[in-house]
Amino acid sequence: MKKCILVLCVLCLPGMIMADKAITMTDLIKPDSISVDDGQIYVTDDIVILIYDLKNFTLKKRFGKEGEGPGEFIRNRQTGNPPLSIDVQTENLIVNSMNKISIFSKQGQFIEERKVLDRGDQFKPLGKGFAGQGDMREGTVRYITVNIYDSELRKVNQVYKVPHPVQRIGRGFKVINEPRVVTTYRNQLFVTLDRDFIIRVFNFRGVLLYQIDREYTKRKITDEVKRRVDEYLKNHPRIKELYELIKPLIFPEYYPAIRSMNVSDNRIYVVTWNQKEETTECDILDIYGKRLKHVFLPIRYIDELEIYPFTFKNNRLYQLVENEDEEWELHITEINRSGAGPGT
Repeated sequence: MKKCILVLCVLCLPGMIMADKAITMTDLIKPDSISVDDGQIYVTDDIVILIYDLKNFTLKKRFGKEGEGPGEFIRNRQTGNPPLSIDVQTENLIVNSMNKISIFSKQGQFIEERKVLDRGDQFKPLGKGFAGQGDMREGTVRYITVNIYDSELRKVNQVYKVPHPVQRIGRGFKVINEPRVVTTYRNQLFVTLDRDFIIRVFNFRGVLLYQIDREYTKRKITDEVKRRVDEYLKNHPRIKELYELIKPLIFPEYYPAIRSMNVSDNRIYVVTWNQKEETTECDILDIYGKRLKHVFLPIRYIDELEIYPFTFKNNRLYQLVENEDEEWELHITEINRSGAGPGT
């Protein structure tokens, strides 16, 4: 059995991170994601969901198994994505698996499930319905779409689209791509799918409310990075069997401006591709795009393209990291409230 340890870090002075204490938690095998609300931590671990108390980090509930019955989850074996994604911002827990969402109470009790009636996944609550991602073709071009769905998961509006990184077998596979973040917060839809620093904000009907544009410094992708990414994809357990089909790899000249985005507590946390020593750049914006802080945080990486599961909540970075002894650790970094951290 593997044990999970809590490591608490405080980012209190520029360039300084102080370790505090370690707390043993219930075992994890290979977690895919972490989410946090005001009282609990939620971890997806393959087809299983674990709920922990946020105060003492004890395990409160473990549930989930593969199947097509009520409360069971369907694994998508055609993609390299984790089988589950969840949303914890409402009073219930929304779990996405292949072709359906399952709704549970925050205590892990099954309530209901809804089948996907139109192509889509990664559903998040918006208004009386949901926002989600889909795909479509126009002629010979394949697109990723951002859609609004009603309460029964029927598509009612397409609000945005961008070309899909995979167009046709043999035509190559784009890597180090634009971010693919479609999330909701307080009845608004936040979308970042562009190579530049652009975040679009829509209302629950899909009407564009405003757009956040920020200048950024372009960073060139080196030949050494390209070599390491190629080696990584050749050996990735979810991709290596498809490697010969996706060649050739297509690299952009520059890194995208945004790597990932999280919206929580009236803040937008934007993580970039820019790294300094063992830290990663993060822009913290207000909900309209005004910069509140510019910090470098101790975000840990699995390899060239994958970051260990992480999220932001209440001005803290939460991340699950596997150490050299194959033990999973929950790292919590307090982002200094009185001033910006290193890299200002």
